Amino acid sequence: MFNSSQSPSFFDIENQLDKIHGLNNFLVCLNFLVNWDIFIDILATLRLPRDPSHGGRSPFDALLMFQSFLWILHIWAMRTIQSKTI
Repeated sequence: MFNSSQSPSFFDIENQLDKIHGLNNFLVCLNFLVNWDIFIDILATLRLPRDPSHGGRSPFDALLMFQSFLWILHIWAMRTIQSKTI
C-alpha cells in the first residue's frame, strides 16, 4: 500500500485489484458469469435518441446503468434478507 505523500505505482493498484478479486466480490463474480454483450442491443433500443443541440453532458453508457441497477437491487435484497433474520 502506498502512503498519501506518494503517488501510487502500477503495482500498488494491481495489488489492490488482486485483493478485491480475492474477496469474492459480487461484481467480479457477476462479470465472469454474465455475457453482457447480449444486453447491449436491447438496451440501445430502450434509450431515446439524444439531440446534441440541447447541450449538456453525454448520457451514461446504458450497459453501465443496467449493471448499476442490478447492483442496487442486490444491495437492497441483502438488506431485506438481513432485516428479516434479526
